[in-house]
This record gives sequence, C-alpha cells and structure tokens, in this order.
Amino acid sequence: MSDFQIWLINSLVTLYRTTGINIAPSEALWAMGVAVIVGVLVAME
Repeated sequence: MSDFQIWLINSLVTLYRTTGINIAPSEALWAMGVAVIVGVLVAME
C-alpha cells in the first residue's frame, strides 16, 4: 500500500470515530464505508 492509501484509511477511521460520538454509526454506514475503502484500494492498484 502507498502512503496515500494508508493516510486515506486512517482519515476515514478517524472520521468514523469522531462522528460516532454525535451520530451512532449504523451497520449500513459502516458497510458502505468499508465498500468505499475497498473500492478505492482496488481502483488504485
């Protein structure tokens, strides 16, 4: 993985953690987020 990919994942994880305090993330939101991450990683390979 490139530095950008690692940064992207860390940013998304941090975003989920911070928004999770205000908005309880639903299973659907997590699934969508994971799908986006995987899609980006596959597209960048």
